[in-house]
Amino acid sequence: MLPGLVEQMLPGLVQQFLPEIVKGSQHCACKKQQYGKQVDKSASRSLQLKFKNKPFLPIFTNKKVEGEDSSDLTLELVDAVTGQVVNSGPESSMEVEIVVLDGDFKCNEDNNWEPEYFRFNIVSERDKKGKKNLLTGSVLLTLKEGVGVAHDIKITDNSKWIRSGEFRLGVRVEKGYFNGMRVKEAVTEQFVVREDHGKYYEKHYPPSLVDKVWRLENISEKGVFYNRLSNKHIFTVKDFLTATYGSSTAPRGKISSHLHCNLHHLIMHIHYVHDQYICVYI
Repeated sequence: MLPGLVEQMLPGLVQQFLPEIVKGSQHCACKKQQYGKQVDKSASRSLQLKFKNKPFLPIFTNKKVEGEDSSDLTLELVDAVTGQVVNSGPESSMEVEIVVLDGDFKCNEDNNWEPEYFRFNIVSERDKKGKKNLLTGSVLLTLKEGVGVAHDIKITDNSKWIRSGEFRLGVRVEKGYFNGMRVKEAVTEQFVVREDHGKYYEKHYPPSLVDKVWRLENISEKGVFYNRLSNKHIFTVKDFLTATYGSSTAPRGKISSHLHCNLHHLIMHIHYVHDQYICVYI
């Protein structure tokens, strides 16, 4: 009798509860699909560290590395797809490290190198007893709303001892990933680092019209060329331009025969003030 009763009740129970079972199953499947999409979106997101400004050249050992606009070197964290600064979320305040790279580091438009390749090209200080770290100052930065500022980084050694003869600066996050997201490293253009000994580092880039003439390249203070110029009452950059160009935009050659250095190289050094001189003083 019991089996017969179950047979009679079963169709009604199925009809009553089947829609709810199917609805619940569909709801779980939908949530699972949505969750899968979220995971895929997070896994595929890519971030990029970028320098906002280029290093100001030339760079000398133990001198602060500044941006080309004479401000602090600044970097940003951007979305690799949109290019927008990532100014919110945990990644916008992550810690990054500034390093020195070999000038031979191969960049490309897609910046699709692997973290291992980046690490392989990091340059450390030479193997000398008592040698300072190659890069000193605020090499570890904590981003603030996706922006980091390097206030006082300095390179302590010249670049001529490595094969390329040039360095780059790079910025990375540890292991190249943050919370499972790839963070592509920032890399500058290559540059030469020169020693700061003697008066050489006191050359001005660019020089001004009122600078002493020995601020120009290839003219050393109290050197032979400097003395020859002084004897002709040429003491400043303005005096040099007046003697060289006079009232014409073409060199007179008045002093070129008395200089055994490259006059063209000197003029290139003072190109900026030359234009200023032509516009204002002629």
